[in-house]
Amino acid sequence: MRVGVVGAGAVGGYFGALLSRAGHPVTLLARGAHLEAIRREGLRVRSVQAGGGEWVAWPEATEQASGTGPQDLILFAVKSYDTEGAARAMAPWVGPSTTILCLQNGVENEGKLAALYGMGRVVPAVAYIGAERVAPGVIEHRARGELVVGEPGGGSSPRLEQLRQVLADAGIPVQVAEDIWAAKWEKMLFNVALNAASALTGATGARLVAAPRSRWLFEASVREALAVARAQGVPLDDGVVDRVVAAAAALPAVSSMYHDLVRGKPLELESFNGYVVREGERLGIPVPVNATLYGLMEARQASGRGS
Repeated sequence: MRVGVVGAGAVGGYFGALLSRAGHPVTLLARGAHLEAIRREGLRVRSVQAGGGEWVAWPEATEQASGTGPQDLILFAVKSYDTEGAARAMAPWVGPSTTILCLQNGVENEGKLAALYGMGRVVPAVAYIGAERVAPGVIEHRARGELVVGEPGGGSSPRLEQLRQVLADAGIPVQVAEDIWAAKWEKMLFNVALNAASALTGATGARLVAAPRSRWLFEASVREALAVARAQGVPLDDGVVDRVVAAAAALPAVSSMYHDLVRGKPLELESFNGYVVREGERLGIPVPVNATLYGLMEARQASGRGS
């Protein structure tokens, strides 16, 4: 299976490296020092799997999709703020039978991909993985590494079963969800409640839900986003709040948004709290906690990233 990876950072790079190691012809879209390092030394993975250790995959790496032809599978793993530009840039890779596996956080990226290429090519997915690109050409895999996938209209299909088998053979556990939007939204609730609060305070997920007042804020953010999801018709059960809180309690680390803020990188704020605020306004659902987090993060960015 010909595989293209758009967004060859921690998530896309890790899964792309596994597929390359399994023998699939993989091409990564990359830039700058990361591109040069992969071409020169391969894509190095320091992994906790199989007792840890380090291994090297040798995918192709290019700065542009032109010249490589259509891919059977595209792993789409850019940050949400880069979706439109990256989606247009990968056009030479998209053929009549190409499947685009959307590994992004948030719940609106699939629609943006579908606007360009049709929803029939898009497979929504949820990635559960702890990984970071720690240097050009080097990915550190710290936790988990599985996917949840599903057809946009619900359930499984022959193409999903084929995809699940290909990924499983490469060492990537895959679960097929009956309702992938419920799975996407459950992770969205976690991201909405954790990322901005952690970025503003420097607190880990565990610390945010350990103190009574910050736990109240965390849960209130989750419940507001849950109300928006349900208003959109997403069937999330009442137990989802406890599951999201439990996931935060097990997280001894600050959010990725905190790291992006202190490093001066763009943030996915618009795809998390910003999305909940906009949808709350559209649907007539009050979301005061998320509006507050959103506004404070806007002010934090305006005051200077990393300061």
